[in-house]
Amino acid sequence: MVKLGTLADVDLIITDQTPPKEIEAFAKENEVTIQVV
Repeated sequence: MVKLGTLADVDLIITDQTPPKEIEAFAKENEVTIQVV
C-alpha cells in the first residue's frame, strides 16, 4: 500500500518492508523522500 504522506519531510509512506523499484526510481528522479513503515 502506497499513499501520500502528511509527515514533515515524507512525501510517500510505504507500508511494506522494501519500496518497489518503480517508487525508488520515481523518488530519485523527483527528489521525493519516502519512508518505509
